[in-house]
Amino acid sequence: MTDWKELIGKRVLLRTWVPGLLKEAKILEVSPEGKAIRVKWMSKGWEEWLDIGHFNLNYKLVEVLD
Repeated sequence: MTDWKELIGKRVLLRTWVPGLLKEAKILEVSPEGKAIRVKWMSKGWEEWLDIGHFNLNYKLVEVLD
């Protein structure tokens, strides 16, 4: 499980529900109970090379950029 509070102020890559599509975001804030995050979406696009058939319906942390 990701500790989002440690990532506040950092740029991260998040896996989207679209296979192979990654989105860059900056973590701005975590809700008091830690169940939601506020992000600033960056305009930079990234793509991940994935096997065909990979499908994920949630955002997942892929990498911390800074």
